[in-house]
Amino acid sequence: MKTTPALISFLQLVETGGKFRPLAYDDRHPDRVLEPGDPVEGRLTYGSGLTTRPDGTPLQIGDEITPQEDLDRLHRYVREEVEPVIENLIHVPLWPEAYDAIGSVIFNFGAGEVSGWRLWRRINAGEPWSNVALEWVTGTFYDDGIPLLGLWRRRIMEVLMFFKLEWRVGANVGWESDVIKVLDQMGWEGDQPKPEPTTADLNMAQLEDLEDEAREIGAVVVREAAPEVAAKAAKVQVKGAKSPIPVEHIEYLDDEAKAEVKVKKIEDSQRGKGFAKKKVAEAAATISVGGLIAEQVGVIEPAVKFASNYSMNTIGIVLGITTLGSVGYYFYGKWQEQKGRDDADTLLG
Repeated sequence: MKTTPALISFLQLVETGGKFRPLAYDDRHPDRVLEPGDPVEGRLTYGSGLTTRPDGTPLQIGDEITPQEDLDRLHRYVREEVEPVIENLIHVPLWPEAYDAIGSVIFNFGAGEVSGWRLWRRINAGEPWSNVALEWVTGTFYDDGIPLLGLWRRRIMEVLMFFKLEWRVGANVGWESDVIKVLDQMGWEGDQPKPEPTTADLNMAQLEDLEDEAREIGAVVVREAAPEVAAKAAKVQVKGAKSPIPVEHIEYLDDEAKAEVKVKKIEDSQRGKGFAKKKVAEAAATISVGGLIAEQVGVIEPAVKFASNYSMNTIGIVLGITTLGSVGYYFYGKWQEQKGRDDADTLLG
């Protein structure tokens, strides 16, 4: 996963406005208690900004959710709906806080709404970060054509998070605030630290503050309620990574450093895969020449029926093709096994 547990805590905070609401409410009038038949001006919402039931159907007045159910659904939604969209939209390496900020936008608007935004093209093209910040807040704080101060503040918080700055100040900005001036006031110098794709550069102090606030509003703390999920979410997967140390650098390591290079599990290595292919080929070759048919009484009858239904020429062709294919697969497996062994010898010196 590219996002971190901080995204879940952030969503719990900004979506609830600091107050967890288990009952479905009108997001235009969150403090109004709804009765069956009452008109709804906005969208029915409950928990941490969820607008549907677990089965995907729209919420109804009177629907309710528990904090644990809310947490489970948040995790599932981020994993199944947010993460794949990030993979599709962002084609350059970023830092964990950036992915969390992008994840918040996707959660807020939905994949269908954000897929065509210029924001992603600016990020992928490597445009100046000021362009990215301005694009982030351009036309993205409207709901059904109505500008909402809550959405404006959320966009500012996301931009601050994106640039690894104290995003909580965004909750206090007004309409007159300029996003670039806010960034400057927070010490932004117009650039961004280089991404660190091999580690989850999670600001633990920030996460702990979020968890304290979650406890105050009665929300579930991720690392306490789902420590295994939180641990997995904190790991950043690097596409295409084959070794903890780039292969081209291994030859320059001393003996002590080489000894620390982790050896893959046999089933994940080229040698292991080649060995497996060889064994499969050996079994296939044995079957093709009838060795196993003679040993396994259970397959004699089907073999007899097969022989009685086809001519000897057909049977001979089938056996010949099977044997040739198996022999070829056998030698391919032998080659893969040797290649894996050679690669391992090269890497480990």
